[in-house]
Amino acid sequence: MLSHGIRQLVVLNDRHSILGLVTLDDAIRAMSSDWACVAGILRGQAAEGLGGNPLFVR
Repeated sequence: MLSHGIRQLVVLNDRHSILGLVTLDDAIRAMSSDWACVAGILRGQAAEGLGGNPLFVR
């Protein structure tokens, strides 16, 4: 979006009536939540596999 200078997208229904807007900030916020979840899962797996120390890397 940003590389094309687009910061907002219009959301339409099947009759082309405007339902709302999705902003670049909305997309970043949604992706950051997903990445935080993935990081938590990876930290948990690292802790289980490495004796409970998620900062230790072999």
